[in-house]
Amino acid sequence: MVATIPRSGSWLLVEGLERTGQCGYAREYFRADYQPRYAQAWGLPASVPIGEYLEAVLRYGSTPNGIFAVKLHWGQFAHLAVQLGGDSEPGLIQRTFPEARFVYLRREDKAAQAVSLFHAMQTDIWWKLDDSEDDEQASKETVDADLAAIRRLEAVLREHETQWERFFANGPEPLVIRYEQLVERYAETVQRVASFVGVPPPEAIPPPALRKQSGQGSEALLRKYIEYRDRADLRAARS
Repeated sequence: MVATIPRSGSWLLVEGLERTGQCGYAREYFRADYQPRYAQAWGLPASVPIGEYLEAVLRYGSTPNGIFAVKLHWGQFAHLAVQLGGDSEPGLIQRTFPEARFVYLRREDKAAQAVSLFHAMQTDIWWKLDDSEDDEQASKETVDADLAAIRRLEAVLREHETQWERFFANGPEPLVIRYEQLVERYAETVQRVASFVGVPPPEAIPPPALRKQSGQGSEALLRKYIEYRDRADLRAARS
């Protein structure tokens, strides 16, 4: 189970794990608006009971060696817990997935994470491939800066990360992976996660197909946002 929050590099990680062919297919199976789509793609009613849906998820989310994987943002995790009839406490999830191992992926730079989320929401571009022909202008790199909205997004990201921290403080011990570590040592990190879930780490990890999205426009927006946030924090401290 890849436990994370948006714009933490989760697609980069799960892409590498999927390409090993042995670490399951970690998708957002429990995102509320995705569940009916997955159900229908698997020949099930859109409103299929959670028990039947779980059976299908385990079947389609597993590689031939029997390893299942799923990616969960905190909101999706809470949504799953409600469907299972309880709250987001470790025992409920562990009863449903008794052999679960958690990979906790987090990003240190919350300002950059919030700007990345704001940019993706504004442009509706959530990832790019190496062979993408989009240039900076075509991908709408420059967006209208709503700095207050970015600040609110950062607050939500921090709150959801706090919820994950509380979950792990009272539950299973995860393998902690940091976005910065994943980017700097991609192959090594994928191998480390594979070993953690019980798969012999592949000797060769191909370079990622996904490519970094931030450009000059995003970097300028980040600088502008940090200045705005710091001024707001200073005013709050003085009041």
